[in-house]
Amino acid sequence: MKIVNELSVFIRHYDWYSKDKNGFFVPTEKAPPEAVEAMEYCNKLAKRDIENDMHII
Repeated sequence: MKIVNELSVFIRHYDWYSKDKNGFFVPTEKAPPEAVEAMEYCNKLAKRDIENDMHII
């Protein structure tokens, strides 16, 4: 399991994001720019893991 420090920027602010049907973070209008950037990074990591079948482990 890896630690993603960017999650701490927004994960406890439930009004800043929702999740789409694939589990990726979708920022709301309440999310500040740094939270949106952190969500984009987390989604990028998740997509990379899925492409490389790392999510199965």
